[in-house]
Amino acid sequence: MSLAQAARTTSNSLSLAGTQDRRALTQYQADLARLIAEEDARSRGAAPKAAPEATPAATGVAGCKLFDADAYRSTAQDCTACHALHSTHPVDFDYAAGTARSRGELRSAAEVVRRGVFLPDGQVRCVSCHDARSRWAHRLAIPPGAGVRPSVNVADPSTYERRVASTDGRGLSDGTSVSPTPLCKVCHTLGD
Repeated sequence: MSLAQAARTTSNSLSLAGTQDRRALTQYQADLARLIAEEDARSRGAAPKAAPEATPAATGVAGCKLFDADAYRSTAQDCTACHALHSTHPVDFDYAAGTARSRGELRSAAEVVRRGVFLPDGQVRCVSCHDARSRWAHRLAIPPGAGVRPSVNVADPSTYERRVASTDGRGLSDGTSVSPTPLCKVCHTLGD
């Protein structure tokens, strides 16, 4: 299959993925809210209850596009009005075009969506990796069920080989800076 054919095939699957992305985002946010509520309840020894809605008023981030109902439409320009752009990963690019050029280093869009990362309108956007309901630092959207561990601190060699804390982050406090590796592996094959 030529690169052009691969790009067309991926583009066709992404037109379906736009609707699937919105549904998957809604499901992901519901799953994440449920997992957070269950973990909070376990840490307090109480029965789980529904997680509160992530709103700017509840989180202290008034005006942040990440908390808008249509956050999936936000572009990097919307986000960089307040936040510094992450300079090591491209955003606002067409995932199909990236996949066609990747020489097998990126998974298909359908697989990425199945694994829980959202590609609004077929693009990698800020909301692909950040979720308003995430309990982790930078609102990192670690996929549900992924192993979670604190991020590495290059100044502290004891952090280099940390084991996965748990699949739900038990024992880690809200706001902990966690390793993004499980999120990265949703799109990147990293030698799988």
